[in-house]
Parts: sequence; structure tokens; C-alpha cells
Amino acid sequence: MPIYFTYIARINDGLPLVASFSHTTSQEDDDLQEQKIQAKKILKTINEHGNKRMSITTTNTKQFHYIISPPILYLTLTEASYPKKVIFNYLSTIESSFLSHIQSTHGPDYEPQLKSTVRPYAYIHYDPILTKHQRSYQDPNSLIRSDKLNQDLEEIHSIMKSNINSVLNRGEKLEGISNVSNSLMEESKKFSWGTKKLMWKKKLDDTLCVATCILFVLLVGAWKMRRWWWG
Repeated sequence: MPIYFTYIARINDGLPLVASFSHTTSQEDDDLQEQKIQAKKILKTINEHGNKRMSITTTNTKQFHYIISPPILYLTLTEASYPKKVIFNYLSTIESSFLSHIQSTHGPDYEPQLKSTVRPYAYIHYDPILTKHQRSYQDPNSLIRSDKLNQDLEEIHSIMKSNINSVLNRGEKLEGISNVSNSLMEESKKFSWGTKKLMWKKKLDDTLCVATCILFVLLVGAWKMRRWWWG
């Protein structure tokens, strides 16, 4: 069982505000008694000027982990093999969750209420939420796989979007090329028809010129013939 228990405590005196314990066998519970005593000592020893997050080895198979977010300390016990990244993610999750809970209870100015609390486990009404978070982090491998899957999906989504954008851009470029090509074809047709008109006009002009020359020659010849005949 990766996560054995979690404490949320006031940092200036180590007063437990709420705690959650996973279900254990009687033998496991006997083995954890020493760690529970150590946990209470840790809560009273750590102050807000120390390291903000740390892992503490208690046995060859178990480790404590904590984060400090004044005026509160979050402490948990896990198997030594539990991934550090996942357990500190868990602690950050309950930090955000508990902060939202006490702000909804006392308002944004919750610290005076927190400091005046003298009864241990005064926030036991948060226990169901804490237990739910702790239970959801019991299998770190599934969380790692889920996180990896989400990263893969994000990467695939990014690649797909990039590919789609590339296709769309390529389509726009092809459409532009097609429009230019069609425009050139139309211009070419117009140019071809204009060329044909010029060729026909030239042929007509040449024909008219030749016809005019022939007519002129005929008229001159006829005029000379007439003079000779009447001469």
C-alpha cells in the first residue's frame, strides 16, 4: 500500500487539524505504530523557516514526505518506492483543496481562526475529502500511465492540428495556383483570339492592297486602250 496516512497540521505548534489513515491489516497497523509516533514528532519539530519540501527516510521500506505552506504543514507516509513526482503532486493537490475548504468555511481571512484553534482534529469535516484524494493516489503507476497518456494525447492533438493546418495552407496555395492558372488560360485565350484577329486583318489589308493595285492597273490599261482606239 503506497500511501499509509496523511496529516494536515498547524506549523507553529504541530497541532493536527485533520488526518486520514488507509485501511491496514492488524499486522500492518502494528508495524506503523512507530511511524505514527515519528510523524507527531516531525509535526512539532518542523518550522516554517525550514525546507519547504522534503522526503525523510524512516525505514528501508517507508518514507515521510512533507510540504510547508505557512501556516500549514502537509505530511504523508508512503512506501520508499513511491515516485517522488507523484507524491509531491498529491501533497500540492491537498494543499489547494484544503485551502479552498477553509476559505469557504472562514472566508479569505482564515488565519486568525486557524491560529485560535486549540482542539486537535478541529477540521475533521474535511476528512472525507482528504480520504478521497488519498485513495485516488494509492496506485502511482496508474497515475503515471494516465499522465503519460494525457501528454501523448496532447502531443498527438498538436501534431494533428499542425498537420491539418499544413493541409489547409497547402489547399489555399493550390487554390491560389489554380486561380492564377485559370486566369492565365483566359488571358491566353484572349491573346490567341486577338492574334487571330490581327492575322485576319493583315490578310484582309493585304488582299485589299493587291485588289487596289490590280484595279489601278486595269484602269490605267483601259484608259490607254481607249486613247489608242480613238487616236
